[in-house]
Amino acid sequence: MDKKIFNQNLQWLKKHNHALFQKIRKTKPLSTLLTLNKQGLPNLIKKYNGKDYPIYSDYNIGRQCSLWLDNLPKATGKQIIVIYGMGLGYELLELLNSEVFYSLLIIEPDEEIFYYNLHFFDLSCLEKHNVYFIQDNRPEEISRFISEVIKQQKSVKFFFSPLPGYDYLFRGHIEQIQLAIKEKINALLVSINTVRSHDKQWVQNYILNLKQLFNCVPVERFGSIFNNVPAVMVGAGPSLENDLPILKELYDKALIVPVGSAFSVLENNGIKGHAVGAIDGSFAEARLFEKNEYNQDIALFFSFMVNYKVLPMFKREKFFFALHSFDQYVYSQLAQECVKIASGASVSISVLDLLAKMGCNPIILVGQDLCYSKNQTYAKGATYFEETRPEFLKGKGYIETKNKHGELVYTTRSMLAMRSATEALIKIYPETTFINCTQYGLPIAGAYNACLEDIKKEKLNRCYEISQRFRQIYQNHKHIVLPEQVLNIINQIEAQATKIKEYCAKIITTIEEVFNHTKDNRFKIKKLTIVKQLEKKLDQLLFYNQVIKQEVSLYNFLFNNLSEHAAQLQEIDLPLEAKKRYYSKIYELCLIVLNAIQYGDAELQSLNNM
Repeated sequence: MDKKIFNQNLQWLKKHNHALFQKIRKTKPLSTLLTLNKQGLPNLIKKYNGKDYPIYSDYNIGRQCSLWLDNLPKATGKQIIVIYGMGLGYELLELLNSEVFYSLLIIEPDEEIFYYNLHFFDLSCLEKHNVYFIQDNRPEEISRFISEVIKQQKSVKFFFSPLPGYDYLFRGHIEQIQLAIKEKINALLVSINTVRSHDKQWVQNYILNLKQLFNCVPVERFGSIFNNVPAVMVGAGPSLENDLPILKELYDKALIVPVGSAFSVLENNGIKGHAVGAIDGSFAEARLFEKNEYNQDIALFFSFMVNYKVLPMFKREKFFFALHSFDQYVYSQLAQECVKIASGASVSISVLDLLAKMGCNPIILVGQDLCYSKNQTYAKGATYFEETRPEFLKGKGYIETKNKHGELVYTTRSMLAMRSATEALIKIYPETTFINCTQYGLPIAGAYNACLEDIKKEKLNRCYEISQRFRQIYQNHKHIVLPEQVLNIINQIEAQATKIKEYCAKIITTIEEVFNHTKDNRFKIKKLTIVKQLEKKLDQLLFYNQVIKQEVSLYNFLFNNLSEHAAQLQEIDLPLEAKKRYYSKIYELCLIVLNAIQYGDAELQSLNNM
C-alpha cells in the first residue's frame, strides 16, 4: 500500500469533504482484506455471510476492466454515467484516461473498500473531469445527492453501471439506488408536465389570491394549539366509501381534513369536516366546492397557487401557508415568520406536512389509495367519479402493482410519486404516529396498517372542540394582514414585473440579432456582452430573484435538454436557443402578472356578488 498517496488523499478529502475525512481517519477494516491476485496485482476480498468474495478477477484484472468499459454507452450530450463502486480504481482510471468524456456520478457504498482505494487511486485526478462522488450506503442520502446532480446537470439521462465485483455483494442496495433514480426522474417528469400545463394559471392565481388576502391568517399562528390532537386526512380514493359511516361519528374526536376531491365525497354523504386543504390552481378545483350544504362552517387551508375562485366560496376562517416561491415572497414582504410546507404531486403531501408541523398525533390516512382500487378513479360521490376496467387501464399503459392485501391493481407515475413523497415525509417525523387506514390502497412505508373502526375504539374517544380552536386562533390574528400592506406589495410587484418584461424583451431581440449574424463572431461577442449586462440588471430585482426565477427553473431544465439532433438539423446554437426560450417564458409570465393586477379587481368583484 502506498502511504504517500493515502496521505495526499486524506488532505484532499480534508479540503473538499471534511466529514468524510474525519470518518476515514477512524476507519479500521474488519470485513475487507487486501491481497494479491495470481498476476501479483492488488485485489480486495470482501467477507460476506461467512464467505470470501473477490472484488477483482484472480487471473486477469485488465480483461475484467475492458469488458466493463466496452459495455458503457457512447458519450452523448448530457448523459450521466452512474458508477456503482470504486474498488481499487482500476476501471475508473482507464475510463478517465480514455478519450470518452462523460459526466460521472460515482457511488461507493463501502467505507472499508474506499479506505483501501485511497492507498492506490489519486482522488485529485477527479478535479479534471465532470465527476460527482459520494461515499455513503444510506439510500436517503444517496437519493438527495442524485437530486442535486440532476439539478446541476439539468439532465435525467442516466446509465447505471455497477462494477462487476459489486454486483452480487450489493445486489439489494443496487436495486434500491436504481429505484431511487427512477423515482427522482419520475417526480421530475411529473413536475415538468404539471408546470407546463398550469404555470400561466398559477401566476394569475398568485396575484388574485394576494388581492383577497385581507382577513386571512398564516398557519404559523396555530402555535401549539393542536399538539397531540388526532387528525384524519381524508383522500378521495375508492376505499373511502368503506369508512364514510365511521367518519360521520368522528367529528370533534379528531381533526378531519378532506383534501381536494374528498370534500365533494363528504359533502355528498352529509359528513362534516373541520378544514379543507386546497392548492390546485385549475378551475376544476373550484368546481369541487360548488356544492356546500353541510360544510359551510369549514375552515380553508390554502396556498396562493389555488384557483382564485376558491377563496370566495368559503365564508369562515381561512389560513394560508407557504408552498412555493411566491408564497415565501409574500411572507417576507409582510415580515411574517415563514415555515415552508412540503410540496408534491398532490395536495395530500402539503396537508400531511402541515398536520405534522401543527403537532397532530396520530395522523390517520383514509382514502389514500394511490391506485385505481375497486376499478374506480375516486370514491362514489366525488365530483369526477368514474368507473373503469382493468383491461382499459392496462391498455392505457398504467403500471401494475399490488395493494396492501397483495391484490393486483393499476397505478400511475404521479400516484407512485405521491407515495414516494409521502414516505419521505413520514421519515422526517419519527415522533409522530402515522396510520394507514385505507383498506384497498397501496402500502405506505412508515405508516402502519389498521382498520379505522379499530382506531376509533382505541384512540379516538374524547372531544377536542376543534372548531372552537380554529375560531380562537382566527379571532386573535385576523387583522394580521392589513389592506394597505397588500396594496403596497401589489404596487411593488407591478413596478418590478414591468422592468423584468422590458429587460427580457431586449434580451430576446439581442439573441435574434445574433442568429441573423451567425458568421460574424465579433458581432456575436458584442451582443452577448449586452445580454450579460441585462441579466445582471434582472438579478438586482427582488421579484425576479425570489419568484420568477424559481417559477421558471423547470423550464430552464427543459430548454437545456432540447433535442441536439433537431438543433443540428436546423443549425441552431443550442445554448442561445435555450436562453431565448427561457426569457420568452419569463416575458409571457410577466404579461400575465400585469394583466391580473390591472383587471383582477373586476373579476373578484363579480365572484363576490354571486
